[in-house]
Amino acid sequence: MSCAVDFFCGRKAAETRKKLWVCISVTINLGVLAYFKYVNFGIAAFNDAAMMIGLNISVVPVDIVLPLGISFFTFQSMSYTIDMYRQKYAPCTSFSQFALYVTFFPQLVAGPIVRANEFLGQLIKPRRLRLEYLNQGVSLFIIGIFKKVVIADHAGIFANALFGSPGEYTTFLALVGIFAFSFQIYFDFSA
Repeated sequence: MSCAVDFFCGRKAAETRKKLWVCISVTINLGVLAYFKYVNFGIAAFNDAAMMIGLNISVVPVDIVLPLGISFFTFQSMSYTIDMYRQKYAPCTSFSQFALYVTFFPQLVAGPIVRANEFLGQLIKPRRLRLEYLNQGVSLFIIGIFKKVVIADHAGIFANALFGSPGEYTTFLALVGIFAFSFQIYFDFSA
């Protein structure tokens, strides 16, 4: 829903230069975010307050599944509408490209929020598959898998064993365990 609202509001904000479209976008997006994140908190607070003043009212909490990355994609989507109002770049003409920008999963979980022109510009430019690019991609993938599976996971085995029972190891091995944990974290993220 947020995606459709911001695609439409962004186009209207770019055309009319009216804050109304930005206000609609912000209101709807923050409303959706507040519903998913805070409706049960509000219900619990209401129930507690009613009980404190002696009312026998109990509102049943809502069974909500919180969407993955809702805060991130809400703010990324809203940033598009704000940029359209400020006329930083031309509005996106393809809803499917805009939806891809908002929901692009690898970027969604890793962050940071990317401006639409940075991402959408890459979609507009035609691409041709070249063997050298394929080789580079496969090489990077293999290096990443090696870092994760061989280095990080094996360093993690040693670090977990050490931190699971630290009294059984010498000071030197404890220091090695600290370095192993550092290598685990570094190579997990660099992979």
